[in-house]
Amino acid sequence: MLTAERIREYQERGFVLGGPVLNDEQVDVLRAEIDRVIRDWGDKSKPQPVLLRNLTGKDEEPVWQIVNIWEASEPFRQLLFHPFIVEAIFQLTQAQEIRVWHDQIQYKPSGK
Repeated sequence: MLTAERIREYQERGFVLGGPVLNDEQVDVLRAEIDRVIRDWGDKSKPQPVLLRNLTGKDEEPVWQIVNIWEASEPFRQLLFHPFIVEAIFQLTQAQEIRVWHDQIQYKPSGK
């Protein structure tokens, strides 16, 4: 839950630095899922994101764009319903309903 001060900051600035939301173990699961979704791209026996492409076009220097990874990854789908994230969005927007149109990841593997 965000403090009244954080909500006020958002109203004044249009953004808020809320601090960590996920722990290291949760982040590691999501990192592994990115690698798995890239590895499984095109395998029709597995769920796929809407779009997955290498923006550079170079295998040796990839920058991956993944759209709607939640359609290919249960941990990313669960992230859409993360209790803190959902509550923070409600607090900041006061909206009764939020729709995610598209999520997007741009990922450049380290050391590449």
